[in-house]
Amino acid sequence: MPPRPTAGDKGLKVVISGSTGCIREWNMGGQPLLTEGVTPCFFRACIDNDRGGTGGRSYASRWKAAGLDRMKVVAQSCRLKSEPGEDGSVVVNASFTMRPDPNMDTIIGQTAHNLDESQRPMSSSEEQEAPGVPLQEPTDRWLGGRGLGHIDVGVQYTIRGNGDITTSWQVDTSKAIPSKLPMFMYRLVPLLFRALGWVLAKLSLFPHLAGSADRGACWIYRSLPRIGLHFGVPKRCEQVQWYGAGPHECYWDRKSGAPAREYSSSVKDMHVPYIVPGENGGRADVRWGSVQDKDGRGITAVSDTQLMQMSVTQYSMSNLSLARHDYELEPDSMNHVYLDHKHMGLGGDDSWSPSVHEKYTIPPRKYTFKVHLSPHGTGMREQGAAHPRTIWQRLRLLGRL
Repeated sequence: MPPRPTAGDKGLKVVISGSTGCIREWNMGGQPLLTEGVTPCFFRACIDNDRGGTGGRSYASRWKAAGLDRMKVVAQSCRLKSEPGEDGSVVVNASFTMRPDPNMDTIIGQTAHNLDESQRPMSSSEEQEAPGVPLQEPTDRWLGGRGLGHIDVGVQYTIRGNGDITTSWQVDTSKAIPSKLPMFMYRLVPLLFRALGWVLAKLSLFPHLAGSADRGACWIYRSLPRIGLHFGVPKRCEQVQWYGAGPHECYWDRKSGAPAREYSSSVKDMHVPYIVPGENGGRADVRWGSVQDKDGRGITAVSDTQLMQMSVTQYSMSNLSLARHDYELEPDSMNHVYLDHKHMGLGGDDSWSPSVHEKYTIPPRKYTFKVHLSPHGTGMREQGAAHPRTIWQRLRLLGRL
């Protein structure tokens, strides 16, 4: 196993795993900032709209076939290189490949209200006692997968003595969702659907079908659920602050009524209790976000030139995916933080087809993004106890944004 680069100075400890290429530990002043490491995340707990569509056309079916809910770093693929950087920093470059774990059961189920007791998704406690459901690929002759997907990841960590970590990511998701359909068809077929809708509208023929013809193109779009990062923080970190859309839940295609301002909330209040649990509680267009305890100790995340989607929840993604009802959710032993460069829209033109509009999808291709992580309230430095807004301002003055 390759060595794990470690940066340490005045109580700072950052450990990058030699088998995953991801940040495994991050301690300041003897206090752990993470309970689970910083890893790339490409999946979300499915909502009802994700499950709309038959014959393998639903987004959930295609994500399941590609194994996006079971992605894991292939240990043999990890490469690490560390070198000294400017102003006393340490720069670590890592590259690795992520593939579905063959030993992990899928957590993508169907909605509980149209299943009988023998078919319903299992709760987290039942999952430990019952065998998993075997992975099945879409049955559609065009959308059926050619096998499980894989994602190539490259990341550069710049670690500074004051605890700041700048993460610069390059992810190639072009092979994340395999399909039998030739690539050019993903452009041609939607254009044909739209042309049909335009002709019907112009000729005033079958007006009830004109809009349906245009929406009919949606089923063919390939889209990842999200492209971002996930990490866990101690349970004591129950306060969330952010500058972005709010104060309520909002997403890429659900934010017109959410003005961008500075907001705060508890982790518990970030949760939205939908009847069937799934992805919820996100905040769009976030410039900076912070999660901290009552003494102000925690982590501030700052986006680069592009705004990010942020969510903080006390429930694991597996729990959100497998529970039938909100009351079945069980708080995890840590709080989960998601920082997304891209997060697919929720859709909702209808709930029986994949109706997310094309401009709110995340096509499989190459993406680059940068996220700055800073500790605060650790007692190690004067600026450590500063307001998260001050950290964002400091990064701007230093030219890191």
